[in-house]
Amino acid sequence: MRKIFSLQVRSYEIDSLGHVNNAVYMNYFELGRIDFFKQLGFDLRAMFQSGITFVLAESHVKFRLPSFIDETLLIESELTVEKVRMRFSQIIRRESATIATGDNTLVTLDTRGRPTVPPADLIQRLQSGAT
Repeated sequence: MRKIFSLQVRSYEIDSLGHVNNAVYMNYFELGRIDFFKQLGFDLRAMFQSGITFVLAESHVKFRLPSFIDETLLIESELTVEKVRMRFSQIIRRESATIATGDNTLVTLDTRGRPTVPPADLIQRLQSGAT
């Protein structure tokens, strides 16, 4: 399942070369993942308070083109659920141009900070796209 999040490049994200600093793309990917969960109706704060925590375990980014102030970017996020991992394949686009791609893996942790299998109802909701 794929979800799309839109954002506008802000002035403080621009580096001395006049384009978005490479580190900012990690924030964009995270905003896309957060919005992915919100579009499915998940209350992330409630999930965290109940002991369900996700952490970024691995990230691979490929930078293709620069982006600039005031541009509208689309962050496409597609999820694959595995045992304790959630893999997000993400693309940042400006219209039809691919700006960056990212493969980001989240791991579910229990209250002791150990990897754990997410609750079955959470997996079912993520796989079905329903809330």
